[in-house]
Amino acid sequence: IHRVCRLCRNFFNSFIFGGIENNIYICRKTGNMPEIFRFFGYSFFFYSREHEPVHVHVEGADGFAKYEYNGEKFELRESRGIKTGDLKKIKFVIDDNADIIVARWNEYFNR
Repeated sequence: IHRVCRLCRNFFNSFIFGGIENNIYICRKTGNMPEIFRFFGYSFFFYSREHEPVHVHVEGADGFAKYEYNGEKFELRESRGIKTGDLKKIKFVIDDNADIIVARWNEYFNR
């Protein structure tokens, strides 16, 4: 599997560990990229060297987006290249799975 690291913008080979619910993609420059899940051809993930607040990155063939959690819900903070209709689908998936996203974040960062 080849992916582009959003931080260093380089292509890298991905190594997958732990099955569909616990994928870890490794970029040699920036570290792990734990994938939470995939829907509609988009990968929902965070970087292993992340910062607060809780947020999720979404990446697909058309572009990427970032949603931040404000304590109650996720809000779109940035997007490039993703169509409005797809952003609505992504937001639905995030809202429907917010508890899973926050739990995975807290589990990964031991919070």
